[in-house]
Amino acid sequence: METNFTDELRALLNRYCAEAPSGTPDFILAEMLTGILREFNEAVSRRAEWRGESCQIPAVSEQAMTRQAAFGFDRPEGHGDAQSVEEVKP
Repeated sequence: METNFTDELRALLNRYCAEAPSGTPDFILAEMLTGILREFNEAVSRRAEWRGESCQIPAVSEQAMTRQAAFGFDRPEGHGDAQSVEEVKP
């Protein structure tokens, strides 16, 4: 079975009983945290566009960018003009 970032985060939250204080199921917390990270990445990209800066991070390795895309952190279609993870080359 293939796992993704959200599944691994859910397992980590469960392993450390991080869901216990709120009584919120681990899968709900994992989905929420993944969404927050996506929105943060979108905000950083939009800020860079507004400033006229590049959204590329040259120090990021090809392996890290491949893993990032596999975890679903590329930009959704139609969200700004910044490049997706798959389009960025170090």
